[in-house]
Amino acid sequence: MKRYILWIAATALLLAMTAGAIALYGGRTDTEIAAEELDGLQSLTREEIDSRLADATEIALDSENTVITGSGAKLSGQTVTISSAGTYRLSGTLTDGQIVVSAHNSDEVVLVLDGASIANSDSACVYVTNGTVVLYTMSGTENTMTDGETYVYASANDDEPGAAIFSKDNLILSGEGSLTVNGRYNNGIQSKDSLYITGGTLSVTAVNNAVKGKDSLKITDCALTVVSEGDGLQTSKGEIVIAGGTFDITAGNDGIQAQTALTIGGGSFTITTAGGSGNNDVISESGVSAKGLKAGTKLVVTGGTFDISAADDALHSNGSVTVSGGTFTIASGDDGVHADDALLIEDGDITITACYEGLEGTTVTMNGGTVDLTASDDGLNASGGESGETGGMGGGPQADVSSDSKLVVNGGTLTVNADGDGLDSNGTLEIHGGTVYVNGPTNDGNGALDTGTSAVIDGGTVIAVGSSGMAVTFDEDSGQCSLLYNFSDYASAGTKITLTDADGAEIVSFTAAKQFNSVVISSPALAQGETYTLAIGDQTEDVMLDGVSTTIGTGGMSGFSSGGQSDQGGGPGGQQGGGMQDFLNVDGVTVADDGTVTITAEGAQNLLDEAEEQGLTVDKTVEELEAITDRKELMELFGMGGGRGQAPSGDGGTQPEQSSDSQTQSGTAAETAAS
Repeated sequence: MKRYILWIAATALLLAMTAGAIALYGGRTDTEIAAEELDGLQSLTREEIDSRLADATEIALDSENTVITGSGAKLSGQTVTISSAGTYRLSGTLTDGQIVVSAHNSDEVVLVLDGASIANSDSACVYVTNGTVVLYTMSGTENTMTDGETYVYASANDDEPGAAIFSKDNLILSGEGSLTVNGRYNNGIQSKDSLYITGGTLSVTAVNNAVKGKDSLKITDCALTVVSEGDGLQTSKGEIVIAGGTFDITAGNDGIQAQTALTIGGGSFTITTAGGSGNNDVISESGVSAKGLKAGTKLVVTGGTFDISAADDALHSNGSVTVSGGTFTIASGDDGVHADDALLIEDGDITITACYEGLEGTTVTMNGGTVDLTASDDGLNASGGESGETGGMGGGPQADVSSDSKLVVNGGTLTVNADGDGLDSNGTLEIHGGTVYVNGPTNDGNGALDTGTSAVIDGGTVIAVGSSGMAVTFDEDSGQCSLLYNFSDYASAGTKITLTDADGAEIVSFTAAKQFNSVVISSPALAQGETYTLAIGDQTEDVMLDGVSTTIGTGGMSGFSSGGQSDQGGGPGGQQGGGMQDFLNVDGVTVADDGTVTITAEGAQNLLDEAEEQGLTVDKTVEELEAITDRKELMELFGMGGGRGQAPSGDGGTQPEQSSDSQTQSGTAAETAAS
């Protein structure tokens, strides 16, 4: 036993070393330190238990006649009190009794559960007031603990015990058998110190938290099934470390919630919180936290398999999140992965099938791995820190800008399907490597790319499609060329985009998941001054990159007026000439995703007022404006028809020939003439 307790102390000391994003000791990363700590968790072996049982005190539980053979324990009614260090084998049934451990602080008590069933109508089944206790389940045995729905305390000021298995000291659960715990009053299993689970099969139900530690909760090599109205696993003061095991957690609140750090190095996890991802409206009204994995300071995942359906964020930290391994399938009612500070993806395979925002943090960095996400708002969002407002990012609503926000992709494969912005940074957007595919918004209030200050690319491949109203491309001072191509009508979902060089060699290819009328392409193969062939569905056009950042057609954020190509390559910043966003956003004008326009009488008058304010002459009456149902017709009426190309589509159509003016690359010759 001494050896086991010494291991606990050594492990606790080692686990306390995890701190900071980069560990200074030996130049190892926080992820590497965590992996070493997780390897330290181990179980008390069967051989050690067998050797202890030779000298164990035997306690044969019986509601009418409990028999104790050996020293260190005494019986009073149906209460067995253990006061000395040693090993105690428990078998049999207590219908309304309790095991109390009241040893010395330095004592080690091993309770071997060998087919024990204990129920208590008004208190805990096992109550440890002093001494470190190991609860070990024998192989092949089934053991149960069920407490009462109400507790009776000696005084009105008492609130302990508060769980079916409750310890004021360190508590270790281990073994090869099964233990079922029914916490009908409050928590299922609780330690007011450190709680370890190092083996066995556990099933815990609780009206509050199922498994709760205070200073720490450390788990490996167990099969744990949890159904709780509160948190599944929780610490009230310290960290949670999980090295492995199988976890099936259904929680009314958070699945796994660490007050400080949460470190997971392996295991198989199925987690459902507050009824799943479709219940976000319910928890929003109640203010309940129902996150899948939640950390107070930092969340580190180095491995494991995760299937999470959370009404709140699936992965959340009030500090930082680092994922360096693991396979995730996530459905979230809020964010897929959220960090209040830095979010770092080093490796792993993350699939987010539903969420509000996919990856969110003050900084979001992806160095490797695979991320495939579908979001009802932004795909990736870097936001936080000191922020202000600016109108310098196009004709739409003012955007928050933060000098602390940064979205960086250095490697890996990122696929985004977002109804809001695809990649959104309130500060800088940087692409240095990897492969990025974005299916962006179909409305003109968002863009496939969005940035508060700058967007630069010097490596990697990017294909981002979406609506043209708020389209952003990369800056002219980038180290790699990019092309932003906008057109008026929408190409349909399923349309294939291909860019080839002068020799016909394919540079990039992508099939859009939904309709679009704007595409951003960047690849290391692109070169300034070269001409390429862009194919969108059945339509093709030769485009020349006249700058590091080239824009063709009018985009809401390209710094480009109607007709032709921006002289400066169309970098971010500057408002759209002609203010088309103002016309689309006036009260009484609604634009559907398919381009259908609905204009009320009030909207028609607002359009005329807006035109007069911008110095435009519109030869239409209110009644004639009300009759317009096509977005393209509305754009042409207000002088915007010449700035965007004729829509290529996946199902054919015609596209006029390119202008003979080699210095002006509009979508069509007809548009060039119109401008």
